[in-house]
Amino acid sequence: MTEQTTVESRKSGANGSGAPCEHQRSIDQRALAASRGITEAELVATQVGRSAVRLRPEWQLTLHRLGAVGPVLCLTANDHATIESVARYRNIATRGQAAQVADADTDLCLFFSEWHAGFAVRDDGDRGPRRSLQFFDARGGAVHKVFLLTSSDPGAFDELVVSQTSRNQSTGQSIEAGPPERLSRPPLETGAQEDSLPVVHDIDIAQARLFTGPMWSRRVAKVSVRHVLEAAMVSSVPLLIMVGNHGALQIHNGPVGGAQQVDGWLTIQEPTFNLHLDESGIASAWVVRKATPDGVVTSLELYDGGGEMIVYLARL
Repeated sequence: MTEQTTVESRKSGANGSGAPCEHQRSIDQRALAASRGITEAELVATQVGRSAVRLRPEWQLTLHRLGAVGPVLCLTANDHATIESVARYRNIATRGQAAQVADADTDLCLFFSEWHAGFAVRDDGDRGPRRSLQFFDARGGAVHKVFLLTSSDPGAFDELVVSQTSRNQSTGQSIEAGPPERLSRPPLETGAQEDSLPVVHDIDIAQARLFTGPMWSRRVAKVSVRHVLEAAMVSSVPLLIMVGNHGALQIHNGPVGGAQQVDGWLTIQEPTFNLHLDESGIASAWVVRKATPDGVVTSLELYDGGGEMIVYLARL
C-alpha cells in the first residue's frame, strides 16, 4: 500500500491499514435522514443548489464517464452490511437496464431499473471534504455511491458533473411508498433451536460430501461467519464476498485479513477492500451447496429477519 493511500485512509476514518473508509459517514447520513423523518435521497436533495447537483438519469453514460476519473472508492450497502472497494470503472458491459464492471479488482453488477435519482455531492464534514456521486432508488434508499480519492482526477470528475447535470435542480424528491419486492429469501426453516445449530469453521466442510443432488442447504449458527473469516485468513484461502441491494451487487474476490469490532460492526480492512457487518441484524445463517456448470460451490449465506440476503461468502 502506498504512503498516499495510508494517509488518505486515516483522513477518511479507516484505521490506517485498510482502504479509505466512507462507511461511517454514510451511516451518519442515513441516521440524520431518519431523525428528520425523511429518506436519504430527500436529505441529499435539500442540498441541491448548495452542496449537491442533481444528475440526469442517464446512468449508463454516467458510468462510462467515470472511467476517466481513475481510481475511486465505490460503496454498496444494505441495512446490515457495507462493502467498499478501490475501483476503476472500465471494461463495462451493458445489457438492457443492467451493467457489469469487471476490471482488475473491480467486480460490480448494477441494475439501473432500480436507480431513480442521482447527485454529485460535496461534503465538508469534520473529517475533511469529500466529493461523491450518490444514487438512490424510488423509495429514497441508497443503492450505490462513488467517492473521489486523492489519486482520482478531479478535472475529469468536474467534466462528468457538468455534462451530466440535469435541467431539473429541484430540492424536492418524489418518493414511492412501500418496500421493494423481495429479491432473495433464505432456504426453508428446519425448526432447529439456535443453541443446537452446528457452527461452521470452514466453508469447505467435510459434511458436504454426505449430500447429493443439485442443491442442499443446512442452517448453522450465526457465529459461523466469524469462524469462516478466521479460517480463511489463517489458511490464506481467497473468498468471494458479495454484498448487495436491489440496485447493485458489489463483489470482492481474494484474500481477507483479520476481522475486528469497530463501532459495533464486525470489520475487515484491507488495502483496497473493506467489509462492515452488523451481526445483530443476522436472523439466520445457512451453508448452501449448489451444482453449477463450473462444479459444486459451497457458500455461507446470511439473511435478515425480512428474508433479504445480507452477505454471501464462498471459497474460490
